[in-house]
Amino acid sequence: FDIIFFFLNPITGARVMLPSSQSSTLLPCGCNNGPSFPIVKVVASASPTSQHCFVSSLCSTGHLAFCSPADKSWTLIDEGLNFCDIEIMDGKLYAATDEDEPEVLTVFDIIQDADGRPSYRAQKLVMPIPFMFYNIWRMDDGALHVTDFEDMQLATDSTSMELFMILRRTNFSIMGDEDDEDEEIHLFESTSRSYINPPKTKGFRVFKLEHDIHGGGPPRWVQVFDLGDRILFLSKTTNIFMHRYSSCVLNNDKTLERNCIYFAFDYPCLSSLSAAHDFGVFSMTNGSLTPLRLFSTPPALLHSRPLWFTPSLW
Repeated sequence: FDIIFFFLNPITGARVMLPSSQSSTLLPCGCNNGPSFPIVKVVASASPTSQHCFVSSLCSTGHLAFCSPADKSWTLIDEGLNFCDIEIMDGKLYAATDEDEPEVLTVFDIIQDADGRPSYRAQKLVMPIPFMFYNIWRMDDGALHVTDFEDMQLATDSTSMELFMILRRTNFSIMGDEDDEDEEIHLFESTSRSYINPPKTKGFRVFKLEHDIHGGGPPRWVQVFDLGDRILFLSKTTNIFMHRYSSCVLNNDKTLERNCIYFAFDYPCLSSLSAAHDFGVFSMTNGSLTPLRLFSTPPALLHSRPLWFTPSLW
């Protein structure tokens, strides 16, 4: 059986089909299909009914592919990098990496070649990223305890057309391999492991991509300490900026605070099933963290993939 990909509107139930995978064992990027959500994220440039819509998928190993609803197959993006997050803004695909070249942000233009086939152009922006130093302790039982580890995510504000980088600081524990002396190998492979203590959010740092329009200098990441009236909704699958006084924010529901980051993450953790969920609210105003209370908490046995969405009709 082929792997079927489609847009689904959770409000109306409407579907728009995308090209199927060529095999039940392969993802659009050519990687093997498997358990634990091998497709990490999918982003679209426009409504699926638009002729300008293209879609990009990111798999758990960091590979990219893209297509449009009218294409017969997916096109692999091969730049020799493993990416950690993707976003689309103003028709361009932005892809960040936090492994081999942490100072590179790759910008893709999705185009058609001379024969009308889907293709792309890539531009690499080299910019320093101020990662914090994290700490790793190897315990006698082989466990690796990690503190102050920052992972990177991207988010776009569709109103202001700005790209943001979010560094999320976490503490967690994973089981290491006593035969391997390189703790960092296990750290970066932790997404494929079951956590002893899953990541818990300790804070965020937010940066905005700024271009030197007048001086002609290179773009750079500038730290943002106040989001203004914006609210950022963050998860592994979707990152959404909304303005506190927009019509989309539940008619100005006072339970949603401006200048805050609402986050929802979930991890496989067989040793502590009840600790798998990391849901909360981070205030950019005072740095406080507040648990996010849900009407219905996902079952502890269920490894879910939380996502945020704004209701709309196609």
